[in-house]
Amino acid sequence: MSEDAIIIIPVRKGSKRIKNKNLAIVNNQYLVEHTIKDAINCSFTNEIYITTDYKDFDKLFKKYPINIVKRPSHLSVDTSSSESALIHVLDQRIKDGKKDPKFVVFLQCTSPFREEKDIDNAIETMISQKANSLLSVVEFKRFIWKKKKNEFFPLNYDFKKRKREQDFEDNFQENGSIYITETKFLRQTSNRLCGKIVPYVMKYWSSIQIDEPEDLDFAGIISNKYIKKKKIKNLKMIILDFDGVLTDNKVTLNKEGEESVTCNRSDGLAIEILKQKYKILVLSSEKNKVVEKRCKKLKIKTMYGIKDKVSVLKKIMNQEKIKKNQVLYVGNDINDKECLDYVDFPYVVKDSAKEIIEGGYNILESKGGEGVVRELLSIINE
Repeated sequence: MSEDAIIIIPVRKGSKRIKNKNLAIVNNQYLVEHTIKDAINCSFTNEIYITTDYKDFDKLFKKYPINIVKRPSHLSVDTSSSESALIHVLDQRIKDGKKDPKFVVFLQCTSPFREEKDIDNAIETMISQKANSLLSVVEFKRFIWKKKKNEFFPLNYDFKKRKREQDFEDNFQENGSIYITETKFLRQTSNRLCGKIVPYVMKYWSSIQIDEPEDLDFAGIISNKYIKKKKIKNLKMIILDFDGVLTDNKVTLNKEGEESVTCNRSDGLAIEILKQKYKILVLSSEKNKVVEKRCKKLKIKTMYGIKDKVSVLKKIMNQEKIKKNQVLYVGNDINDKECLDYVDFPYVVKDSAKEIIEGGYNILESKGGEGVVRELLSIINE
C-alpha cells in the first residue's frame, strides 16, 4: 500500500434520465458497487473516498472499507464539476490532519466495467511515463460526421478515398472509467487533465456509460459476458446440484412409473480428476434414489431430499472447517439461490431459471447435463 495515492468515487444523487442512477441494479448489485469493488482490489492504496449527497449511503455500504464524505448541496447540482467534488475531498482530508497524496485516482461509477488489474496498471503507467495526468481510453475505429448549419461533412476521413474501419490507426475514445491526476496540478488547474497527459488503453466493452435507461440492459449483458470472473483460488470444496446440473432436468418414466435421468460421461471424468484435490458433494432437493445411485458410482458424497439447502450447506462447511471463500457452488433454480448468495464462487448453468440468470452469478456456457463439470474443470485449471 502507498500513501501516495487515494481513490475518489463521486456519487451524486441527482439524475434526470435515470432516477437514482448510481443505485440502479446491474447483475444483483448496485451500479456504484461495481466500482467500489474495483477500488478495493487496487494494490496501491486502501484509502477510498465516496463523495456523495445521498443521506443513507453509509448504511447501504457499511460492509465496505470506504470513507464517506458528505457532498455539499452547492457541489451537487447538474452544473457542478466532478473536479470540485474531488478538491472538496482533498480539503476535508487536510482538515482531518492528512497531507495531500501525490495522485488522485478518480473513478466514475457510471463507467462501471474494468478488468481486475486495470486500476493498478493505470497507476503504473502514470508513474513509469512520469505523467501529470492520465485518462482511460478505448480504440476507436468509426467514421465520424459533423453537421454544421446546412453542411454535413466527415471529421476523421476522406469519403472520396474511403478506407476500411480496421485501417484506422491511433484513434481513441475516452471511456470515462479511470482518471489519475497529480494532486498539485488538480488543485492548480481544477482540471482532471493537465500537464503531460498519457492514455491507458482498456478493452472496448469498457466504453459502456450509463446515461440512458437502455444502457442498464446493455450493462447486464456486458457484465455476464465479459467481466473477468473472480479468480478461483484457495478452493477446498465443490457443491453440485443434481437435477439441471448433472442432468438435463428431464425425467423419463417407464410403464411401471420408474424414473430415469440422463447424465453426461464427460462430467464423470471431470469429477474423477477434481475429487483428487477437492471435496465434492452433491446437494439435491430431489428425493429419487437415482441421485444416490449416480453419486455412488462416481464415488462422491451426496445428500438428497433436502428442502433447506443453505442450512445444510452451512452445517457441512462448519463441520469441515471450510470458509465461504473456499467453496464453489453450481446450481440452476430458485432453490439454489441462498446457497449461491452465500458462497464466494457461485456458478449457474446456461439454461438456469430466469431469476437465477439475472442474479449476477457466473454463468457457464454449458447447459445442464451437457458437460457442466467438464467446463468447470477447465475454469478451475485456468
